[in-house]
Amino acid sequence: DGSPVAFALLGRYRGDDPDRAAWRPAGWLTAIAVEPSSRRRGIATWLYGHLVRAGQLDGLDPVQVRVGGGPAWLFPGPPDDLQGASPFFGSFGFRFSTSVADVRADISGYAMPGEARQLLARHRIDCRRATGSDRDALLRFILEEFGLGWWSGADRFLRSGGAVGDWLLLTQDGRIVGMAHLHHAGQAVIGPARFWRAGRHQGGLGPIGIASSLRGLGLGLAFLHATLSALRDEGVDEAVADWTTLVDFYAKAGFTTWRTYATE
Repeated sequence: DGSPVAFALLGRYRGDDPDRAAWRPAGWLTAIAVEPSSRRRGIATWLYGHLVRAGQLDGLDPVQVRVGGGPAWLFPGPPDDLQGASPFFGSFGFRFSTSVADVRADISGYAMPGEARQLLARHRIDCRRATGSDRDALLRFILEEFGLGWWSGADRFLRSGGAVGDWLLLTQDGRIVGMAHLHHAGQAVIGPARFWRAGRHQGGLGPIGIASSLRGLGLGLAFLHATLSALRDEGVDEAVADWTTLVDFYAKAGFTTWRTYATE
């Protein structure tokens, strides 16, 4: 009857930024789905093959195709609870050896610990929302401290109409030494912590990080607490931190594992 029964999306980088030139031959299978009554007919296999063949006409290297991830990712990889995912992707030669998690915490009654405030103050570190004048310095800090992947996500968010004020900053002597991207219901651009439908009071954070010169002092955890306080001020009751291997770190602030994904 003309109704769609399946779709697939292969992410590609088509920009001309020389710093991202290595992404041009790569591809990321962002999503593939078949309506239940139409499964086991080879539709998904045909879709995947068609995407790869079409991509090769445009410079795609099939060896550089990955499942999930990428500059505009939806999932880090196949959800571990997705039945049949491993043998399906395995039939195309994909092998998954590691796992990452989304973690979440109930922050409806959250209050920032006094020790966290005191630790930041002891190191002469201020915590505040970013403003328009911070944009260039924020992007530069992310690129220098965390690399192209995080920088690309931040740059894309801002170019898509996202607000620079959705970042929480740590500053020391006027310099940015930490950043956390906040995700909440009032955002113009939906962030990955809110990809799953889980209620209007869900929000989240990520990426989050501090300067390498300040690590190992407990400041990362203090900043996480400050970030949760900022989310609570936005009306968030349930906070999600997506795509992480630092489950034990987040557990110190009350997070538990929510979803896990297989990654290569």
